Amino acid sequence: MSGYLLKLIGAFFGSMGFGYLFHVRNRNLIIGSIGGVIGIVIYLLCTDMLKINVFMSSFIAGFGCDLYSEIMARVFKAPSTTFFMVAFLPLVPGGSLYYCIENIVSQNSALAIQFGIKTFLTALGIALGMSVGWALCDLLRKIGSIRKNRLYIK
Repeated sequence: MSGYLLKLIGAFFGSMGFGYLFHVRNRNLIIGSIGGVIGIVIYLLCTDMLKINVFMSSFIAGFGCDLYSEIMARVFKAPSTTFFMVAFLPLVPGGSLYYCIENIVSQNSALAIQFGIKTFLTALGIALGMSVGWALCDLLRKIGSIRKNRLYIK
């Protein structure tokens, strides 16, 4: 249990530090960092509890981060990118990329390929999850805009 708590604390402060480097304002920085915690919770639930593969876990977590960012953007009247660039940071596959490069340098090609595939699937899952989330929110905005415009037509 304490391992999970440490990951959540690390996700919050890691997201916050990254956002601080990119000059995200205080309120948006905290809200985005909470999104980082939500993203890692979704990822850990999928991988550890539900035993879903890395790609789908990353997809679901990326989708959840994007959805959270879009909602917070509407609530706080700010661009969703501000929240998303802070929220998705804990999902970035830095560990598997490091081990992939380490095994390439050590000339252990079997492990390098294994970690490389994991890195690629994680990054692809995050990107596709973000894309689907963004497209869905964009579609809902357009549908809402069409409905609002129809109300004013006489």
